[in-house]
Amino acid sequence: MGAEEISEKLNELLLDVALSRRQLEKQPQQFLRILVDTAILFPVFDGWPSPMDGWMEEAERLDREIRAEVERARGLGQQEDADLASTLHAETMGLLAVRRALVSMHRGDLEGALRVLEAARRPELPPLVRLWEAATRARVHVRRHAFDEAERALAEATPLLPRLNFGEEGIAASVPIAQAELALERGAPSAERALREALAKVPPEWVEERVRLHQGLALALVTRAEALPALEQFERAHELVAAAGIQSEVVLMDLAIGSLRLGLGDISGAEKAFHEALSLSEAHSSPSLEPLLRLSAARARAAAGDFTEAAAHCLRAAIAFAQRGSATGYVGMISFLHSLQLEAKDYAEAYRTLATGLSVSRRLGIPGAEALLRTLVNRMRDTVLGPERFDRMVEELLRQAKQ
Repeated sequence: MGAEEISEKLNELLLDVALSRRQLEKQPQQFLRILVDTAILFPVFDGWPSPMDGWMEEAERLDREIRAEVERARGLGQQEDADLASTLHAETMGLLAVRRALVSMHRGDLEGALRVLEAARRPELPPLVRLWEAATRARVHVRRHAFDEAERALAEATPLLPRLNFGEEGIAASVPIAQAELALERGAPSAERALREALAKVPPEWVEERVRLHQGLALALVTRAEALPALEQFERAHELVAAAGIQSEVVLMDLAIGSLRLGLGDISGAEKAFHEALSLSEAHSSPSLEPLLRLSAARARAAAGDFTEAAAHCLRAAIAFAQRGSATGYVGMISFLHSLQLEAKDYAEAYRTLATGLSVSRRLGIPGAEALLRTLVNRMRDTVLGPERFDRMVEELLRQAKQ
């Protein structure tokens, strides 16, 4: 499935919910199933707004309405109809509960995800729900590094695979996904093969899972120093999140792609990725990533020999770190800027950078930063320039400042 098809598919999902809401006002059970089916396929990534939260609130309201209707049917003696409606509803709500847990997991709330999954563990539910619950529980435990617990959950899920029906391949793929994530987190040699096998089993429209598998595969390849194959996997993930409009994830993929390209000596490719990331970060108000993106852009400009522009990026990164109260980040940027200026043999600016950094460190009350920057001043005086040349330079800077 190409980028245009993915974009069209996601737009169709949004349209289906909107149209069905009007058409099925008096058939909440059917609309609830549409909500759940859409929620299962619509991607969720941390740091990006999603319609999922609204859909879940709406599903909870429908759940209350449907349960009240079932009880009314029982009261009127319609036991068989009530039992059938109750069974279908339980399956639908079981699927929604697992999806809720997945969303919590992707947003970093692992304990919250486990609580939802525990409530959804009901032996009377269909194999589809029980398999997805157990596989998702395994994935949460992998992220908790509770590997024994993950294996026990997988042991519950795997025997249910043969009991799934045609058309349930997406949820069936949650088992090999969990197995691959477990292998990756354990650093197992089989991780790459497991990730590729899982990727082959995930349907094209399951964008969220395919993105994460491409990212995991890229990380597995990076650990083996296979930069070009890793770059290919990050670019595939980039294509998917760009098609889905998940700009926060596009920024992260640009950062990974740019860093790999820079390491491979592709300076223009790296700068293209960093430029896109900076533009998106500024357009979509992602200030937390700005310092890291500025540092990456500075590295790319320095590699191209443009020390002036590299220093400008570095200075903006230092300011961004200081504004966020990150003393370590601030000192790191000052040190990096100083090293760029030394490399360009602009010794006066290199000294000014340290002097300014020391002044700001005092105002911020960061004694560790002062100590590090003083060490750099001493190194510049004793090793880089020599005491006589260094003292002459400082005297000249002071004379210029007085004038």
